[in-house]
Amino acid sequence: MKTKQIIFISMLLISSMFAQNISAQNIENTPYIEVVGRAEKDILPDEIYLSISINESDYGKESSLTAKEKQVIKSLENLGIDIKEQLRVKDLGSNFKKYILRKNEVILSKEYELKTSSAKQAAQVMIALESIGVSKVMVSNSKSGTAAASADSLLLRAALNMGTAL
Repeated sequence: MKTKQIIFISMLLISSMFAQNISAQNIENTPYIEVVGRAEKDILPDEIYLSISINESDYGKESSLTAKEKQVIKSLENLGIDIKEQLRVKDLGSNFKKYILRKNEVILSKEYELKTSSAKQAAQVMIALESIGVSKVMVSNSKSGTAAASADSLLLRAALNMGTAL
């Protein structure tokens, strides 16, 4: 009985080795062609989101947060930006500082997100805010509605380029 089991197991092992060897040979002998194509396109974003941070400690005693906030809003309105539609408060915070010899103080900070419609408008906003002393302005996000539509034409162009690369 034991010899029958050993013979059966050894036949299974031998047959599995041959099966792996045959399938490996079939894969290696199958002819294939590898083709690589490339296409590039610059896409301008439709929407650029700017992050504007105002921190009371950055301006010292010379101006409060509300005064700086009014300056920012006025300069954005001068650029023709719709404040109600394009500007929103992203974050608002306060920090209580306790000093031993000096008076305790609360430092306020506010972060806005501004939606602009072009790179030119975003640059104008950055220049205007720099002129009033707000230097913490960063591009937080950008979106393009034409990126998905351009993907198909780029695939086609890449396919056409791969024929000329050979």
